[in-house]
Amino acid sequence: MAVSPTAPTSPVPVGADVLVAALDVAADATALLDEQGRYLYVNAAACTLLGAPADALVGHPSPFPATGDAGDRPAAGARELEHRERVLDLPDGRRLTVVSLRDVTDVRVQRRRFTAFATAAANVAYAGSLRDTLDAICAELVETAGLAGAQIFLIDASGDRMRVHGAAPVDRWPPDFALRLEEARRRGAQLSSFAALRSGRAVVTRRRKAQMLADPRWAPLHGQLDGFAWDDFVAVPLVVRDRAVGALNAYCRPGHEPADDEVAFLTAMADQAAVAVENARLVAEVRGAAALDERHRLARELHDSACQRLFSMTLHLRAAELTRHVPDTLLGTLDELTHAALDDMRALIFELRPTLLDTHGLVSAVREQAAWVTTRGGPAVAVDGPAERLEIAADAELDAYRVAQEALHNCVKHARATRVDLRIGPADDDPRTLLLEVVDDGVGFAPETAAPGLGLVSMRERAERLGGHLVVEARPSGGTVVRLVVPRVLGGAG
Repeated sequence: MAVSPTAPTSPVPVGADVLVAALDVAADATALLDEQGRYLYVNAAACTLLGAPADALVGHPSPFPATGDAGDRPAAGARELEHRERVLDLPDGRRLTVVSLRDVTDVRVQRRRFTAFATAAANVAYAGSLRDTLDAICAELVETAGLAGAQIFLIDASGDRMRVHGAAPVDRWPPDFALRLEEARRRGAQLSSFAALRSGRAVVTRRRKAQMLADPRWAPLHGQLDGFAWDDFVAVPLVVRDRAVGALNAYCRPGHEPADDEVAFLTAMADQAAVAVENARLVAEVRGAAALDERHRLARELHDSACQRLFSMTLHLRAAELTRHVPDTLLGTLDELTHAALDDMRALIFELRPTLLDTHGLVSAVREQAAWVTTRGGPAVAVDGPAERLEIAADAELDAYRVAQEALHNCVKHARATRVDLRIGPADDDPRTLLLEVVDDGVGFAPETAAPGLGLVSMRERAERLGGHLVVEARPSGGTVVRLVVPRVLGGAG
């Protein structure tokens, strides 16, 4: 609604009264400034743009410089005005400035959105890391849309477990945010992200922060969600080939309710994120298939060539021993060496792809790895796990096995332990959460001085890929604890 002007409270100089009369009936938003940049006159259209009546403006300094641009970008929700100026010289020697105003908010918002969209598309096209790409898209959203924060979640193949793959500002979200979110879900909290995934459309929730802070089911995230200023919440599905693969979460600043065009912009950016996810999946699929084929090929070749030849050597040596054609000491040495080589080849094949992982599952493969560690001169390893096979996806099964394998390797190589207790299976409080815990009685380490090696980095990367959390800590009594917790990765009731 237009703000009507009132009579000017500052006298209009002689010679400008005709100009004022003309501007008074003009449809364009116009103001007249004195030599000090104060308002002398403001017409009705300008009052509407400035959001104030003339008597509240006349006599006060204007925000418009005598020359230059329209100024810095305003805060989210503020209107953006473009101004043009013309200086008039009056007969008495005074100089006045006529300022014409135009609302360019929508034009500039669209320009910034286009720039953000183009930047996101470039990031997707030249991405080297999915996480970096999704972080960049979230950062573009925070900057362009004036959000308090943004996250991109991806779901696993079951469609039931989510993990953060992109966020901005990056330092706002703790590493265990996904675990806290899963704990809230276990308590019965309803996620807008899943509502968006089910419907295939954006879900806008007004006053979402207040709702979540008032709900005890969201208690695991209360501290995090109350740690920054936001109010409304928008969840947009990431859709690839009619299949939802994740969600974009937008946290809106207080006092800014997302309009339809803003939700449309978030949806367009979510589409860019979905393209990045699909690209990464295709690349990983090709690389994974190639690597798996190569490992299986190498395992077959080792079995069909080296192992068979070594086994043949043991038979020939046994025959030679029986006929006494060579000294006994040589026969004994050769026999020992060939059996050792045969053991090494079998161990190498097992390292490439443990057979039991395919035939009997994760727990059996870990038991075999533990037994192999002990028989090779390592510490005594006691494995506590269920007798039945765990229901777990093949890729997650292999990652969990590699974490256990690396933890046992560290016990042998670094900890100098004499005993290791390994627990693997469902967590006590949730049958769908996988718990893997390796506890040794070795020399331990000093957390404040220990530098992460490649093995620890690899374990953390696998934990993140699983959507879980890895903790490595020194025991007060000596030794080390490695604990992997992965929510919603096991089958069964949940």
